[in-house]
This record gives sequence, structure tokens and C-alpha cells, in this order.
Amino acid sequence: MRAQNNYIILQNDSSNPYISIGNITAYNQNNGIWLGRNNNTNKISIRNSTGTQYILWDGTNLNILTPNFTLSNTSLTVKGTVSSTQGDIGGWSIQDQWLQNSSSNALIRLSTTSSYWDLINS
Repeated sequence: MRAQNNYIILQNDSSNPYISIGNITAYNQNNGIWLGRNNNTNKISIRNSTGTQYILWDGTNLNILTPNFTLSNTSLTVKGTVSSTQGDIGGWSIQDQWLQNSSSNALIRLSTTSSYWDLINS
């Protein structure tokens, strides 16, 4: 089934069915939205009108590209403010007011109420 202007497509193909919005008829081709099955793998492609920003799922990897956020199967780049009250960064655990390395019990303490920092290796 195709809309009159070819911009909404429901392709009922038994081996590679898809739904698309925009001038897009295959995964990661042209700009628009494509959800479907390609080479026995479910995939998603969403591209803005210029193709410079996207969300792609190839069945294994999620890739996102925007001006302030880039995600690939091997890296994450964020521009702007990042905040967290828990988690890990490079082997250091985020605590309430310090970073702690659990393998050595070393601490980097940064005060949130006064202007000091210290390094403790216990």
C-alpha cells in the first residue's frame, strides 16, 4: 500500500517488509523514517530532512548523531552538562561528595560546600 504522494509506504514483502515515512525505501537510505526487516534483521532508520542527524538501529548496534550527543557501538560523546550522583567513571566510583577507586581504596574528595580537595590513599 502506498499513499498517493509516495511519502507513506507500507511494503508487505514477505522477506523484507517495511513501513516508511518520507522519500525512503530502504534502511539508512535518504531522509525520513524507515522501520522494517532487511536481510532477516529488524532495523530502524530515522534521519532529519538534511540527513545530518539520525538514529540508526542495525539489529545489533544503536547509532545516534545530533549536535550535542553522539553514540556509536564503541563511544559516547556529550557536549554540555553531565551530572550524576552514582555510577562509575574509569574505575572510579561516584560517591556523595567524592570519587573512590574500589581496587585501591584511594579517594579523591571534592568539597561541595567549601573550596578544597584532597587525595587519600588508605
